[in-house]
Amino acid sequence: RMHKNILFAFVAFALVCALCAKGKSQGGPESLSASKLAKYVECDACKAFGEHLYEQGMKLLADKGGRRKSGEEPLLEMLEEMCDPDANNGEWLNKYDIVGEKGILQLQKQSKIGKCGNECKAVIKVCDDVRTSAGESDIAEKLYRGHYTRSSTEFADALCTKMTSVCKNPAKELKKRRKDEGFQPVDEKAWQAKKMTSQMKAAGLRGQMYDRESMLREMGGGDDEEDSGARGGGGGGGAGEEEDAETREHSKWER
Repeated sequence: RMHKNILFAFVAFALVCALCAKGKSQGGPESLSASKLAKYVECDACKAFGEHLYEQGMKLLADKGGRRKSGEEPLLEMLEEMCDPDANNGEWLNKYDIVGEKGILQLQKQSKIGKCGNECKAVIKVCDDVRTSAGESDIAEKLYRGHYTRSSTEFADALCTKMTSVCKNPAKELKKRRKDEGFQPVDEKAWQAKKMTSQMKAAGLRGQMYDRESMLREMGGGDDEEDSGARGGGGGGGAGEEEDAETREHSKWER
């Protein structure tokens, strides 16, 4: 009788383990890291990067007065920002959503700026990988010399199949269901405030005391002579009080 009880307990335990293993294999959707997710959208993301490169590059060359006047340097500076979601030239990264939970995943462009979560970071990884693989100087040279520049589609295809091999193989299918984080639009005012903070950090304003003239100089605006002339018209005591007020106002940048 004791042996039967032991055997029954062993069979019951084995059955429970089998059911647990089955439940685990058929569990809920899996959360993929940006690095893993990038593998399933690399071709779409590469083409989105290529099309944006073409559009921004052509606009930049036109604004600089054409290829002969601009040179390659502005294009290289543009490329440095292309994979940074907080930079002006990298803002495009925040507008893409990865759609689908299983099988072939797709990249879809949205009309608004979104929060940069894992899906955005997956596109950033592809952007970084493609830029590194193709080479910033080679990309800039192609844009500058007008290679593959009859259309944004032609340039994107060249970037992803000739300059790199990202789109030479069929897209990978995701076997297990993933957790879709969903596109989360960001308030326009909040986004502009974030951009201004990033620009101030890049300009070296963080953690420092700046008066009005210094802030305007660092941000590329203002006229020092006009500002000093305007302040020179007041009385000595009043000017000192105004300067103290400005110093207190701008001390928030130190915090």
